[in-house]
Amino acid sequence: MGKQARNYSPLTIKKLYALSGNECSFPGCSKQMVSQSGAKNSNICHIEAANPDGQRYREDMTDKERADYENLILLCVDHHTETDDVHKYTVATLKKMKDEHEAKIASRNLGRSPSMLKVAINKISEIGLSGLKDTDATKSFNITTKLDYNGVTNKRRLINDLKVYYHKLNTLYDELDRAGSLRKENLLDNIRHIYLDVSGGYIGQSDDYMPIIRQHSDSIIEDVFNELLQLVDFGDVSLEELSPALRVVMVDAFMRCKILEEPI
Repeated sequence: MGKQARNYSPLTIKKLYALSGNECSFPGCSKQMVSQSGAKNSNICHIEAANPDGQRYREDMTDKERADYENLILLCVDHHTETDDVHKYTVATLKKMKDEHEAKIASRNLGRSPSMLKVAINKISEIGLSGLKDTDATKSFNITTKLDYNGVTNKRRLINDLKVYYHKLNTLYDELDRAGSLRKENLLDNIRHIYLDVSGGYIGQSDDYMPIIRQHSDSIIEDVFNELLQLVDFGDVSLEELSPALRVVMVDAFMRCKILEEPI
């Protein structure tokens, strides 16, 4: 059981290091993790344990879920040991820690390289999926209403932390519109296309799809991000540089209702 729960996919490993900035996720700790190729499993920590005798073990999880990005957090050896205190460091506490660290790293990286948002826009718009032509490409909703309507829980904090970039992206999109560029429309069409493909895998042939969307909304959001990472041509840009900007563009697309469903 424990071995399979540590069978991390290459994409999961890359995301852990890129989105954490290769740093320990514990508040106030900036200790660098070792390189991806030399990563020690002790630094890749399960939020809900891999084994029945581990901290915060949940029996009804699959080993695939235990080894997935959502259940993992990067911590230095000292803070890995400290978080063994399950009363102080609950599942919710560790997930909050991870989300806040990811948002901090995204803000820091985009502060250092603000051009990465433009790079992300260009690269997503160039994916080249078949045109969906969603005519209402700028419609947005109250974010809390949409989070509640779609049953988003785990991703709620991260979305709220990164929504501050909405106005920055709006400015970039306005510049593209004035220049007559279709990059904004292509980007939103591509993200909507990915979302429909991903959500279709959960919904299947069901007509009553909203209960299914609400049940799997957090996983759907992460699956859309995973697809973006697979489809984007990074070129000479590193995953660590670009992934925070991709997260921000995804949050913006969520607010424009290209990911998950419009509140009724």
